[in-house]
Amino acid sequence: MEQPEGYRVVEKPDWVWKLKRGLYGLVQAGRTWNEELHSHMVGVGLAATHKDPAIYVKGNWDQEDFIAGGF
Repeated sequence: MEQPEGYRVVEKPDWVWKLKRGLYGLVQAGRTWNEELHSHMVGVGLAATHKDPAIYVKGNWDQEDFIAGGF
């Protein structure tokens, strides 16, 4: 491994940089995106259904203002 261009430290040539967060195109990118979306949906009061966690609902089937959405 080498230090990336623009981030080289001459005094410490053996040091390398650690990746702290997922990037698009990596294996875990989909999971990272889903966790972020889930946090937002729960934050605005929606809940994932048990049958399909990609569908979020607010309220229940008996209410007139029932909301359902998915992606």
